[in-house]
Amino acid sequence: MTKPAGSRKGGRSALAGLASFFRQLSLFDPAPPETTTPVSKPAVAHRSANPTPASAQSESFASLCNGSYSHIQVILKPRLWDSWRVAWARRNESLRLEIPAILEQAPHSLKESLLEWAVLVTRRNIKRQPELRMRRAELEARIREHLRAPSGDGDGASAASGKRLARNRRRVGRLQPVGVHHDLRKTFQVINARYFQGGLQAKLTWSARLGGLSTHSIAQDGEGNAYHLISISRGYDNPDVTPEILGGVVYHECLHIAIPPRRESGRRVMHGPDFRERERAYEHFEVWRHWHRHGLPKAVRRLGKSKGH
Repeated sequence: MTKPAGSRKGGRSALAGLASFFRQLSLFDPAPPETTTPVSKPAVAHRSANPTPASAQSESFASLCNGSYSHIQVILKPRLWDSWRVAWARRNESLRLEIPAILEQAPHSLKESLLEWAVLVTRRNIKRQPELRMRRAELEARIREHLRAPSGDGDGASAASGKRLARNRRRVGRLQPVGVHHDLRKTFQVINARYFQGGLQAKLTWSARLGGLSTHSIAQDGEGNAYHLISISRGYDNPDVTPEILGGVVYHECLHIAIPPRRESGRRVMHGPDFRERERAYEHFEVWRHWHRHGLPKAVRRLGKSKGH
């Protein structure tokens, strides 16, 4: 027997369903901003175990967040020390700039560089304008140089330096050049002597990821000294991989040391014509490229299955 639509129990059920509907809608709403300050008066949010007074937090960046920068919200993040990021806060159409908390005491010019960078990278069609790409690279180099300074003269950079060096020591300790089937150090010695007259210096490791990418980067050790780091995909640590195949990928990454990336019209060129020409000088180039294109994907899939992925 159907109960009347106006019954008390049916009313409660309808209200509960309506409430559940709106709760589901709320899941798709963007997360609320960390500060409720209006865009016209941007604030600097600072997450810390011992927060400083609100007046001290807002003094450093608030004076700059006006005019063309009035839509930027600066968020100080204690857990960041050598990176920064920006994103749109769609709720109020503002930019959310997250930076290391140590930059609260950075020089005035560096703060302006950060704000200019946030506006620049969120502009449309920046890739089509070489002058803007070059300006972005200049700003990023300036910010990165400040964050990597060995001492800060009271601006907080020394604290970041200490954290970074401790992290670098941990990373160096985790390098694994010896794999299950191959030792990267032996391959590097052969390639270095054969093609570079033994003039290259680098540390090698098997990648911690299962993907098919091998990379070259410049890292720092526990004393702050820069070194070349070559990371090789674990797909190459395979019993089917011959010395000629492994030598090909090591040679490719060594070329990035011998022929560093350069900028042309604001673009970063890594594999230019000179790089490709010299790459083909590898004695077993075709053998390596064939396995890289066809054997590596299969090896990575098998490795993923064996790891339960």
